[in-house]
Amino acid sequence: MIRRLLFGTIIGAAACLTAAHAAGEGWPWAIASAVLGTLWLLGCWRDWSPTASLGLAAFTALAAFSLWLGGRSGTTLLALLAVVAALCAWDLDGLARRLARYPVVGDQAELERRHLARLLAVAALSLLLGGATLAIQIRLTFLPALLLGLLILLGFSWAILLLRTPDS
Repeated sequence: MIRRLLFGTIIGAAACLTAAHAAGEGWPWAIASAVLGTLWLLGCWRDWSPTASLGLAAFTALAAFSLWLGGRSGTTLLALLAVVAALCAWDLDGLARRLARYPVVGDQAELERRHLARLLAVAALSLLLGGATLAIQIRLTFLPALLLGLLILLGFSWAILLLRTPDS
């Protein structure tokens, strides 16, 4: 089940990024996005270990490039969807590799279900926060921006500590 979801998220990320570049009339970048998605799928199918990290980095860079080109609001949302799908694919690849390392995993279905529930929550929160940052633009001077960044770092560290508790 994890492998099918992995392939689905890679295809979704490639489709979103290709559509974002094609809608912005960046056909060479759209073709590059489709080729990168195909290479990522091939790497996962052949079980090459660095493929997921390289794919995530490449898709993030292409999505950032799409935003830098000044895409319209629809293309920026597609780029955001592509990055979140690529991040999910990277995570699912790591899970599939960890599960394949051990021949016997006690109640693997429950482990997968819990992991997918957490991944879905993180993906939904990422889309919500990313969509908000694309929609809302606030001009801040350096000091308020620095304080806001520190507050965000504290929030992330608190969330990571909550996710690492043994009872979860």
